[in-house]
Amino acid sequence: MNISKKDLVELGIFGSILGHIGDGNFHETILFEEKQRDEVEKCVDKMVFRALEMDGTCTGEHGIGLGKKDFLREEVGEAPIQIVTVDLTVAMSYAP
Repeated sequence: MNISKKDLVELGIFGSILGHIGDGNFHETILFEEKQRDEVEKCVDKMVFRALEMDGTCTGEHGIGLGKKDFLREEVGEAPIQIVTVDLTVAMSYAP
């Protein structure tokens, strides 16, 4: 968390960090101007890759959503993603 906070400070961007000590999971609320979006996205990518390098995960208690699907591929590979995709396709074929 300290390294991630330092990354934001170096960019001159405010970000609050809240964490779950029990599972090593943290969330950042990053306040930035639109003109800073590219820098912030690179910084967030760096945070996620850092977590993966430390045997962490790109997920949290809220799942991954569209924003982190590429990180999940990096973390678990393509095979689990394909299984979930097939499962969802089958499930949706039975949905009313």
